[in-house]
Amino acid sequence: MTFADDAEKVTRSDSGHSQVAITDLGKVPAERPHPKASNSRCRPLCKVGIVARSSERRVAPMGGSGRSVELVTEPDDPMEDFKLLIDLHITADRQGPGGEAETRRAIELSGLSKRRNLKVADIGCGTGASTLVLAKDLDAHIVAVDFLPDFLDVLRSRAARAGVADRIEAVNASMDALPIEPGSLDAIWSEGAIYNMGFENGARQWRRLLKPGGILAVSELTWLTASRPAELEAHWHA
Repeated sequence: MTFADDAEKVTRSDSGHSQVAITDLGKVPAERPHPKASNSRCRPLCKVGIVARSSERRVAPMGGSGRSVELVTEPDDPMEDFKLLIDLHITADRQGPGGEAETRRAIELSGLSKRRNLKVADIGCGTGASTLVLAKDLDAHIVAVDFLPDFLDVLRSRAARAGVADRIEAVNASMDALPIEPGSLDAIWSEGAIYNMGFENGARQWRRLLKPGGILAVSELTWLTASRPAELEAHWHA
């Protein structure tokens, strides 16, 4: 979990194997483009690591006639990719690593619990695991942002059952096109989601939304070994 303001440095994971300190947020180097993103025709698909498919044209011979026919393969429906993503995650308590204990520990480290009348954005909120903790534990209005409406519907239901619906505003938007006024947030929270637009790029873009002295709190899943941890393997092969 990284906390950053104007006076602090941020830390990023490099290739999943080491921690590298980079310059302050005002001088973050240019983000290296994701190799799969350059050919995508649909930006939101890149947020979940899925590249939109383009039409394919090829010429096929027609037997021994000497003639040929042009075959055009139309792209698959990109919404099918979203449906797979939704089906995989929508019934889970959360869509990323961590838990309520980790969220509360991060709140403690951030110092947010000592502040009052906060405005906090939870970016990439999914079905609201961290959003609900923030709403319960902070004196804050939470702007919960996700680009999948299905996740936000679940969040609204969970918030109503938890009695915190009046503290949460669900916003359907992409994390790189946030409908939030610059300099309006006391804190930005994002658990296991900033990787979708790149750590450096996310820190650079979101910084402008913070008030002076605002806090950026994000997590990025990393392991520092040559192979995947056994716990991770066991989880996905269960």
